[in-house]
Amino acid sequence: MENQELEISLDKIDIPPILMRDINDDDGLKELAQSIKTEGLINAISVRPKGDRYELVAGWRRFKAHGLIPKSTIRAVVKNYTDEEAVGVMAAENLFRKDIDPVDEGVFVSKLLELGTFTIDQLAQQLGHTVLWIEDRVAILDYPDYLVAVIKEKKIPLGVAKCLAGIEDDVYRKMYVEQAVRYGTTVLQADYLLRQWQLGLLTASVEIMPPSNDDLGYAPRKVEIRCRKCGEMATS
Repeated sequence: MENQELEISLDKIDIPPILMRDINDDDGLKELAQSIKTEGLINAISVRPKGDRYELVAGWRRFKAHGLIPKSTIRAVVKNYTDEEAVGVMAAENLFRKDIDPVDEGVFVSKLLELGTFTIDQLAQQLGHTVLWIEDRVAILDYPDYLVAVIKEKKIPLGVAKCLAGIEDDVYRKMYVEQAVRYGTTVLQADYLLRQWQLGLLTASVEIMPPSNDDLGYAPRKVEIRCRKCGEMATS
């Protein structure tokens, strides 16, 4: 069976274990469902046969939207994808979106590695990335929750987060992560902080005081106001 287009029952389509996308955009999904209901499905989903069932390869949002119409069947292109081909299609759909973040990438590649189909070198070649790219994203999943959160929200660059994650003293790490979020930190600065910790040049965290605004490169904005009683200017 090669590139055959069929109308397939939704309950005969299985979701692959490596699917990365979680559907949280209820409004967007409802809009897509309404569009499909009124205009029809413009682009069919892609599936591959698995025994007497099918496995979804591409078109997760379209598949989910059909369940909201509700419509019991969906138009699908059936193709005998190999594991390598299926991963390539899923990667294209999952890894090259505008809203993708490093945490989602880490979840996706981790699931792929857990399947045992590819070694890390083979997966890097399959995805068109380096082994280091994959290792960096898998490592994110072991970071503290607060660091994972700011990476996912794209509040600090991954290169900065990678350096700060190397600081095992959680007091310092939290302080530097907060500093990076509030005031910005370059990879060079984060690497310097990491090396200071590695060399034992930092004061024991139980003795440290929170950095002053000046130390963080931030000073409160001064505003001049006029005294209502004497009429003289004063700085606040």
